Amino acid sequence: MRLAVLGTLPMAAVTAAWAAANAGTEVVYVSDVAPPGKWSTQVTWDGTPRHAQIERVRVGSHTEADAFLLIASREESITLTRQYADSMRGKPVVLAPGGFAIVEAIDKILNTGTSAPSPLGQLPGFPVTGDIELDNVRIRSVKQNFPLGQLGTEDSSALVATFRPWIPDVVRSTLTETALSSTNNLIHPPVLLANAARTEAGEEYLFYREGLSAGAARMICGVDDERLEILRALNQEAVPLTGWFRRYYGAQGLVGETVQEMLVNRPSLADSRGPKTLKHRYVSEDVVYGLAPMEELARRLNVATPFLSALITALSTVCESDLRAAAPRLVDESTILPMSRFAVAGQHQTPPHS
Repeated sequence: MRLAVLGTLPMAAVTAAWAAANAGTEVVYVSDVAPPGKWSTQVTWDGTPRHAQIERVRVGSHTEADAFLLIASREESITLTRQYADSMRGKPVVLAPGGFAIVEAIDKILNTGTSAPSPLGQLPGFPVTGDIELDNVRIRSVKQNFPLGQLGTEDSSALVATFRPWIPDVVRSTLTETALSSTNNLIHPPVLLANAARTEAGEEYLFYREGLSAGAARMICGVDDERLEILRALNQEAVPLTGWFRRYYGAQGLVGETVQEMLVNRPSLADSRGPKTLKHRYVSEDVVYGLAPMEELARRLNVATPFLSALITALSTVCESDLRAAAPRLVDESTILPMSRFAVAGQHQTPPHS
């Protein structure tokens, strides 16, 4: 089995190396960020180095693989899928991160009019974070018990089994849970808003260590509480943000009981710097394709979202942009609402995890 990792986001190359080290086989990395050719490196996690072999190829070059992993923005994921549709058709494809209606958009490109559709799934974020050094990829954190949801089914077991050789920590989940459980969507926008003056001035600051105030943490928790109510309305498991942190990092020295304590004390986040502009993916991705459709979904479910709505309105004002414009279309195109009705009316059903 051969995996192809596509995307220009910084974590794409790190994920390709991580996947190659786990599987013990060569992984294809499709990107214009690095020159083409063989990349032989070691991957170090928890003090243990392992060998990784990656074949780097330019975007547009012919690529054959048995499975595809997109580590890219929404727009880049759609562009890459169109470019590699002939190679991807009939093969399993996973997006990291996923979101509202992105897997559905990929489905239209790959599976329209085919008798052998590609199994499509998404993760709620990056599987790993790390840094590329001279002859080593240093892994900073690994998300354990990482949910993988699949389009068209409440049981993603087959897709999980396909990708576990490369990403061993994935577990089965639902598309609804993964669309509504991105920790980045919940964290980045409130912290950015709390530091808008710094950001507009182009100041240097540590995003978590200096930017995560008590007020920003209260906003994160307020939005998270409303997200949990949306999940309950959809008959999904309602895992709070702190619960995800414990699942992901509980065995990696997680410190603290509150959102603020957990984030400020995470060694892998210590050097994370704040953006120097408000025109940043923390808004263009996390709000436009994350929080805004979540608010629209809540409206249709009659779930009140005062914290979420206030946050989106404030960011729309400071960014001079209508961040809600795409939300109705994204919810319309999403399969979340019809898929969520698998539970018997009036009964709460929690999808199992493996």
